[in-house]
Amino acid sequence: VVTGIPGHGKSTWANHFICSLVEKHNFPVCFASFEQSPQMDHRRNLRQWYCRKKIDYIEPDDLSRADEWIDNQFIFIFPSYEDDVDLDYVVDKMASAVIRHGVKVIVLDPWNHIQHHKPDGDTLTVYTGNAIRRLKRFADKYSVHVMVIAHPVKMRQFEDGTFEMPSLYSISDSSHWYNAPDLGAVIYKLEGDAAMFRTLKSRYHDQIGKPGQARMLFSNHTGRFHVQGSEADTFLD
Repeated sequence: VVTGIPGHGKSTWANHFICSLVEKHNFPVCFASFEQSPQMDHRRNLRQWYCRKKIDYIEPDDLSRADEWIDNQFIFIFPSYEDDVDLDYVVDKMASAVIRHGVKVIVLDPWNHIQHHKPDGDTLTVYTGNAIRRLKRFADKYSVHVMVIAHPVKMRQFEDGTFEMPSLYSISDSSHWYNAPDLGAVIYKLEGDAAMFRTLKSRYHDQIGKPGQARMLFSNHTGRFHVQGSEADTFLD
């Protein structure tokens, strides 16, 4: 699970991270997007990342290569206005993406835009815990990685206009967002184009690394993040 204050770059960081994985490992990825249109927002951002330049400066041949890369590597779940986008809908579409396209990573962005119909008698905390366990069972069954982008509650704002950095306990609805996931992280915007990525939880240190943090710079031109400073080694480990 990845959280962060709205506007601090959660989806942009997820886009960079996923593209980096695809570039390195060449496996298909599914974006279940509830805020970004695949044919507009996603395609524009993926084109920019692939070509390392803003869309207005991409040559037609490079644009064609970017679109071929996008069509070969990415599957999109984007509901229509008529769809009841509850967890049953999402899991059904996820299964279809795995079976039909062999995706290895699924990104749900954001969790808060799914319609959560909790059973009568369940609290939101109980429902959320059961929902996370359902996603983990799905990941185990299909041998895929499931990443959830989730908004935090409204964070305290300081006199200088900055906000308190959220934790996994800050995510709306339940402390299960800290307890249940194998990996948990937050992205937090600093001054200018700088941001802090902080891994707050890692269940298997010997396999997926220890909690740590890295200061990153975001390039508006390339759509990419770059780790800077001595913290990079900790982050990459």
